[in-house]
Order: sequence, then C-alpha cells, then structure tokens
Amino acid sequence: MVGAVVDVYLLLHLDGKAKLLGVTWLTCGVLYLTYLTRGFRRPPPEIDVVED
Repeated sequence: MVGAVVDVYLLLHLDGKAKLLGVTWLTCGVLYLTYLTRGFRRPPPEIDVVED
C-alpha cells in the first residue's frame, strides 16, 4: 500500500515530457503485445527462465 502511494505521488509530480514518454512507451508495449498475441486471440508468450 505504501509503495502504491509513493508511485502515485511520483507520477503526479513528473514533468510533462516524462509523462508523455511513459505513455508512448506503454502504447508501444501494448501494440507489440497485440501483435504477438494476434489481436489477443492467443495466449501471451511465456518467459523461459533457465537456472544454472
């Protein structure tokens, strides 16, 4: 809960350019996920973690 409050506080006090960059990056990620899942008709790819 404390982490969420800190996150909201920081987001509210970011510069406008930083907010724009964040929204742009989020949009790129959603578009890429849409492409990978063929319009959300397939499950998203899983990350294969290999431990040594």
